[in-house]
Amino acid sequence: MLAGHGDEVVFAWPPFEAYPAMKENAGATPVYVRLASHRHNIDAMAAIVTERAAF
Repeated sequence: MLAGHGDEVVFAWPPFEAYPAMKENAGATPVYVRLASHRHNIDAMAAIVTERAAF
């Protein structure tokens, strides 16, 4: 993950255990999308991506 201060990081909630800590260490803003029936909701994730998203 190449994220830093001011970046947004989109991931599913609940996430893998390390994701929140990695985001905090980088100073990025988390953007959570709830799992849908225990699966990633790709459409919802794509809809909230902004120009501040880190890839």
